[in-house]
Amino acid sequence: THRLSGAVVAVKTIDKARLNDPKLRTRAREEVRLHARLSHAHVVTLYHVVDEPSRLHLVLEYAQRGSLRDALDGERRFSEERA
Repeated sequence: THRLSGAVVAVKTIDKARLNDPKLRTRAREEVRLHARLSHAHVVTLYHVVDEPSRLHLVLEYAQRGSLRDALDGERRFSEERA
């Protein structure tokens, strides 16, 4: 639960040590920048970024019904309507 707003959020933590290649760091930075500007009903909202020396924390809208990966793991194929 987010302390300031009281909203239930998800926090994704990225270990910067895993971004040892400068291209990976640049790509991660660009993805975060683009995600912050994105607003779409089917994409979780990025609320806040906490940049620490060794980690990057992304505070995201909580996907109550699970992730796309969860849904894909549960079914072999989606109907056209569900997709």
